[in-house]
Amino acid sequence: MSDPDCCVPSQFPRARRVNAGDVVFAEISALFSAYSGQVLRTLAVAADPTPLYRDLHAVADETFNAVLKVLKSGATPIEILDAAAPIARSGFTVCDDLLHGFIGGYLPPVLGTHERPSGPIPDLVLRENMAVVLQPSVVTRDHKAGVQIGELLRITHDGVERLHQAPWGFRRVGG
Repeated sequence: MSDPDCCVPSQFPRARRVNAGDVVFAEISALFSAYSGQVLRTLAVAADPTPLYRDLHAVADETFNAVLKVLKSGATPIEILDAAAPIARSGFTVCDDLLHGFIGGYLPPVLGTHERPSGPIPDLVLRENMAVVLQPSVVTRDHKAGVQIGELLRITHDGVERLHQAPWGFRRVGG
């Protein structure tokens, strides 16, 4: 965390050993029969998060909760993008999609942010029983540091059902 060089999990494993003071990203996806899930967390290894990582995580957490408030049946992509405003206000950015559909695949809606779109804004509204992954992966503008949080949610008539019990927050592990 003191000399970051990676903002999200690499698609290719590194040979480097994880050490005290590092940050580890956990992006866990599972599928069993017709049931799927995805949980994203950031962990500090044997050290407390540095101020930069605390700030990144605070913005990701604020954004997650702001978007969570607008997610419900009838919500539009614009409402979701507007709720992600804490990222732009913070001076950070994202390097991945903010929200995407998920049940055994990467499905619509796929949304970035106003500042970093994932493509054209889809012409759809959320409907009850849709499953979406909300994952504000907040990173520095130079893409050297970042955090990931998020999880699979089921859209309900008036909100969401959180489908996981993975502990929330920037957790310290080891040492």
